[in-house]
Amino acid sequence: MCAIVSAIPISWVWWAEFMPENGERLLGGRFTMSMDAKGRLALPASLREQLGDALDRPLWITNGDRCLEIYPHDEWEAFVRRVQAMPPKAQLTREIMIYYVSAAQPITLDKAGRILVPPSLREEAGLRGEVVVVGMSQTIEIYNAEVFRQVFSRSRENFAANISGMSEPLK
Repeated sequence: MCAIVSAIPISWVWWAEFMPENGERLLGGRFTMSMDAKGRLALPASLREQLGDALDRPLWITNGDRCLEIYPHDEWEAFVRRVQAMPPKAQLTREIMIYYVSAAQPITLDKAGRILVPPSLREEAGLRGEVVVVGMSQTIEIYNAEVFRQVFSRSRENFAANISGMSEPLK
């Protein structure tokens, strides 16, 4: 197994220093998990902790770019409002609505902290067995493990060039 996709528990002691003052959530971490044959997937404990009271309402799961994306309810509502503000007949608006919004489904955690990934979304993203769950600031992404290795490898290769091209590099 490639160490890149190993479950990497991050120390969250420093996390509070980076929490926005407006209460906005920041989701982070990368975890290799197993999805069972029924599509049940345990959401990592640290992501559940980071989501906090957002788990009091359904999460939303939808198609992503070679993955599935999970939004806290408030983030999903804000995203849909932004899409609704776009010109309704524009091709980009229609594509977002058809591929992204129409696929979205509400999900909740069971008593064991698992989500049930809908079969149509599992098939679209090629999810079965080993998956990688990634906190992406405002959303959570779920990848087929092999796809994640490819995406991560490409990101790692491009990281130095991309970061050096920023006007104010991250420190």
